[in-house]
Amino acid sequence: MPKVRELSIYEEFTKGNIEAQYTEGVSNKEIARRLGISEGSVRFNLRKLHLRGSMSNRRRSGRPRRTTQHEDRLLIRSRLANRFHTARDLRANFNQLTGKRLSLSTIKSRLYKDGNLRGCVAKKKPKLQPRHIAAQFQFARQHIDSGAVGSSYLVGRI
Repeated sequence: MPKVRELSIYEEFTKGNIEAQYTEGVSNKEIARRLGISEGSVRFNLRKLHLRGSMSNRRRSGRPRRTTQHEDRLLIRSRLANRFHTARDLRANFNQLTGKRLSLSTIKSRLYKDGNLRGCVAKKKPKLQPRHIAAQFQFARQHIDSGAVGSSYLVGRI
């Protein structure tokens, strides 16, 4: 027999409806039909209500987070301030600011999960060749009188 689906925290409205209809005297089968869920889910949640006095889910165990929400936002802000910083740079900066030592994988997971920021390699532009520099200089000389190019561009190039 398949395991009965436990209603998630986002379905508090449904749990409230189950409880309200049950107190009105509606049968489990009718509650399930009205709400579009299985009769087993209704029975499971009513059992939780009778045993614990509430249908809410218990707090689950798990490893505690190394960073607070404030520190996560600090990481994201520092990453957005300079997009070319690597995870190692961010870790060093974070360690210096907070005194906490975090692993690179923790830094990367916080940036991805909380800020949707992935690592990437910045594309390098090719260096200007002498013909490009000459073309820019010629353009500047032709357009210096029209005001399209500032005179500061030509300083040191003549």
